[in-house]
Amino acid sequence: MRIVDALKKIKDELEAYVPSALTCEGLTDFDEYQDTDPTGTDKKSLCIYLVNRDSGLTEETLQVLVQLQLHGVLDSKTMTAYADIVDEQIRAHIKPELIEMTNLTRINVECYPIQEDLGTSFVFLTLDFTSMADDCYYKEVD
Repeated sequence: MRIVDALKKIKDELEAYVPSALTCEGLTDFDEYQDTDPTGTDKKSLCIYLVNRDSGLTEETLQVLVQLQLHGVLDSKTMTAYADIVDEQIRAHIKPELIEMTNLTRINVECYPIQEDLGTSFVFLTLDFTSMADDCYYKEVD
């Protein structure tokens, strides 16, 4: 699968499930869901990026970054609540098969409180996917 298609699929899945989960917790939905950069620093944005793709001889890895730009979120408790909800939705709905991978091996969550000049907090969730390499593309070396 092309990387751009994988990022769009992840974005679409999160956009389908995160809003209702946020509402249930009394939190405001994101202003935008992007598979590219946010459209402004004055928004709550959920953005999906490629971190790394490695196609080895025996294994393929794909690392994806889910960035939460939380404009106006001024306390760590609320920032952490957003991180928890998005993490839960990733675990529930982002299955590796969605992007033609075999395993979601790790989710790393990092929270960065307010960037005062922007009035914005950031959360970064890094997703590590792996899959066995397609042996049609590689021949064993004797």
